[in-house]
Amino acid sequence: MTEITTISIDVVAIYAALLSTIAFSWQIYNEFFRDRAIIKVEAHAGGFIEMNPKPQLIVSIINRGRRPATINSIWITIPKKGMNAFFAPHWVPNLPQKLEEGESTTITAPFEFLSEELYKNISNCKVGVKDATNKVYYSNVIDKVLQFGAKQKTSSR
Repeated sequence: MTEITTISIDVVAIYAALLSTIAFSWQIYNEFFRDRAIIKVEAHAGGFIEMNPKPQLIVSIINRGRRPATINSIWITIPKKGMNAFFAPHWVPNLPQKLEEGESTTITAPFEFLSEELYKNISNCKVGVKDATNKVYYSNVIDKVLQFGAKQKTSSR
């Protein structure tokens, strides 16, 4: 009888150790991978409306994480050349801006703030965003549609 009891105790001990390891791993996963702010940045051309017929750069910033994030700065960059152009304060008057879980904000800026070098390399440009913890998030490469706006602006000079 003591042999069966010993085997049962060993099985229960192994099961408990395995279960606590799984619970500990799940807690670590939640702490480091899920329980944080996850910022997604999207950039595209748009803004062709009657009030403002000039094309605009539209940037959407979305907090897909489980914690709030505070956006401190936003810029457009050519990563391979290291060129940056920061958005003027009057285009983003609400910075720094706190984004709660699931919240988003949209920022529009006219093409005039881009330099000629950025226009030439617009298909390589990304939009960067920095939060209060100095973590940097980048958009995908700006849509090719944006080149239409750049050509339209340069041809109107």
